[in-house]
Amino acid sequence: GDGTIARFVASIDGPRPTIFTADLSRFMVDACMKHGLPCVRQSATRSLFKNNSLDGVLIAYGSHHLDEDDRQLAISEAYRTLKPGGRLVLHDFETGGEAARWFEEVVHVYSRTGHPHPHFTRSEMWERFSVAGFRDVRVFDLNDPFTLPGATADEAISNALMHMYRMYDLVKIANDSDDIINRVARCVEQTLGEIQVSKTEAAFIATIPRKALVAVGTKS
Repeated sequence: GDGTIARFVASIDGPRPTIFTADLSRFMVDACMKHGLPCVRQSATRSLFKNNSLDGVLIAYGSHHLDEDDRQLAISEAYRTLKPGGRLVLHDFETGGEAARWFEEVVHVYSRTGHPHPHFTRSEMWERFSVAGFRDVRVFDLNDPFTLPGATADEAISNALMHMYRMYDLVKIANDSDDIINRVARCVEQTLGEIQVSKTEAAFIATIPRKALVAVGTKS
């Protein structure tokens, strides 16, 4: 990625780990470097880190871009680079779930490049971790919603929908720019679910539901 996790961790009080962001995309690595964060351009299937050198590895959000052979290689590379007792966290979305439907029925259809990437099943995550040598493997659901603020409820909803439009490059979803929000709203509600709005002291918050599938394993 572009260092989003590292920037978030930097905002937390107390002891913080040093995070090395890794991505194969030059665009992502350049974005990370602009923030002055440590990063390396590499593939998840061929890490540049030494054996037994990392306390933890996180592979998230883009995990489903790995094809069937590369998935096992990436998980095995994480095992190799972890110290004994270190953990791998693999985050993606479950095949057949709401988030997977969003990618299949909306992103693949309406984005500029499509999105022909299968997601993960629970059994696949568990089996791949076990093959790599991880112990104490757990696979579980994790609420992972989109939350966007606004000065009013309508503005918060609009901000959330436009975030989805821009993030997933849904340039084919509407012929008229005035119809973008309505079309994105319809697709969100048909796949991810109903948008909720809550009020805080400072703003209104629009929440688009999303559920992730996460696996965690410990190196022996």
